[in-house]
Amino acid sequence: MLICHCKGKSHRDVQGAVALGARNLADLHRICGAGGACGGCRPTLQALLHGRHEDRATVTELRPTR
Repeated sequence: MLICHCKGKSHRDVQGAVALGARNLADLHRICGAGGACGGCRPTLQALLHGRHEDRATVTELRPTR
């Protein structure tokens, strides 16, 4: 599922960055590029960083609305 629309990053990209050591938004941006543009995905990225991504429904619920 696409998380960062501006940079085209999926939840798998973000999970990969977390596996590589990302612990905050700056780390995610440095490692995979997510969260570095408009910022609309940052709440979802924070949730992924804090392990609140057990299933697809949780991630979908956390996505910001525009």
